[in-house]
Amino acid sequence: MYKVLIVDDEPIIRNGLKKIIDWESYELKIVGDADNGEEALNKIMKLNPDLCIVDIKMPRMDGLELIRKIKEIGMRIKFIILTGYPEFEYAKKAIDLGVESYLLKPIDPEILKEKVVQIKNQIKNDKLLYELSRDKLLEKLIKGEIKNIKEVDLNRIYNFNFPWHSYEVVITDELNLEDKKVKGIDDIIQTYTFIGNSLCLLVMDIKNLSCRKKLIEVKREFKRLYGLNISFFVGDKVYNLIDLPISYKTALRLKEKKFLFSQNEIITYPKKVKIGFHHNMDESQIIYEIIKAIESGKLTDILLFLEMKMNNHIEREDMEEDIKSSYLNLYVNIINYFSSNYPFFKEMYEKYLDKRIICEFYKKRSIIDLHNFLKEMILNVVGDFSEKTGNNILSQIIEYINANYYKDLKLKNLARQFGYNSSYLGKIFRKYTGDKFNTYIDKVRINRAKELLLKGEKVTEVAEKVGYKDLDYFVFKFKKYTGKTPQAFKEKIV
Repeated sequence: MYKVLIVDDEPIIRNGLKKIIDWESYELKIVGDADNGEEALNKIMKLNPDLCIVDIKMPRMDGLELIRKIKEIGMRIKFIILTGYPEFEYAKKAIDLGVESYLLKPIDPEILKEKVVQIKNQIKNDKLLYELSRDKLLEKLIKGEIKNIKEVDLNRIYNFNFPWHSYEVVITDELNLEDKKVKGIDDIIQTYTFIGNSLCLLVMDIKNLSCRKKLIEVKREFKRLYGLNISFFVGDKVYNLIDLPISYKTALRLKEKKFLFSQNEIITYPKKVKIGFHHNMDESQIIYEIIKAIESGKLTDILLFLEMKMNNHIEREDMEEDIKSSYLNLYVNIINYFSSNYPFFKEMYEKYLDKRIICEFYKKRSIIDLHNFLKEMILNVVGDFSEKTGNNILSQIIEYINANYYKDLKLKNLARQFGYNSSYLGKIFRKYTGDKFNTYIDKVRINRAKELLLKGEKVTEVAEKVGYKDLDYFVFKFKKYTGKTPQAFKEKIV
């Protein structure tokens, strides 16, 4: 039972309040009464009530002065003010003193019941709050074990600065630390606790640069103190403290499915990637389309269907082992197809299905790593196949260079455009053309420059037309490949 003290200078009011509602049905008990502020102050010190119902106008010490003294002492008592004076000034003073409710006489029993229930719940929550450490309170808020808590009370008791404009729960991997008091973290972030073996942090918005910096600092501190590389799993953004369990549940789900999403140190649910067509293809269809794309040299399609496969797994949130088996199955099916249908490929069969390659599929720690590994292996197949059958993709690249030689062509940009790793493209390009990438472009430009000079065009105009913005550099390159300056070449022809 929570204790109630009634303070009013009119006996009829005091007695009426004792009978106006069934106090015990609300877990409340009248422990005493007083007819003035001084008597009330003495009884408060002895009885330590949880709730005082106080009249404003009383002899010797009025209600507002009594409340002020109790607040100065630091006692955690709730107050309901009763008065026959509806003036705004009284209400304002009561609010300034942190009074929970301000009621006018004559008292409406239903309104009093409503206020009593509200205040009783506040008392209950306050007692719980004062019994909890800051980190335990956060744990209960995040898990949804505390409800109907006012932000102002959390700020008053624990020095929070709620409300925030948004809230995100962030959890880490399992840490298994013996001591849950981590040195140095308090200097970085104050809103954290441990739930089980995971560090759990409450942040405002992970997109905010200062929030991200704090997480990175926490990560560094764990690395420095324990040698641990931790990842952060960020729950959905919510906008009320009562919804923290929603954010926590999505963070837990991310952690459980980390193979699907763990690409960075701060992991959030990815946005769904929109695929242009055939989004609902099954596994056998995807394998068929990739084989067809390899045979026709359509590298863009290969990358598209690989991307589709990865997104299908992510959207379904498939299990890690199932994903790895599926990726390996796709790869083996492709190798078997080319070995069965192209005699020259049979000699490469063992190379592509080496035990080390098979094991590598199961070593990958995220779907992104697995995806990139499969892509690399298929690009190797593409390279070998195109070399034996006419170099379709490299022919496309050469054709593109010949049509766009005057532009600022870079190997890394072309590699990205055609879906290659730039270093790998550089190797097969040199093998195919006999020249390094930049050398090949220079030769194409110089040959085109010779054609334009033969037509009588000016050297300065030719330099710009073939992609050299600096005339001296053009002259240097022209002489390097022809043995003459552009002007000397032009004069000799004339």
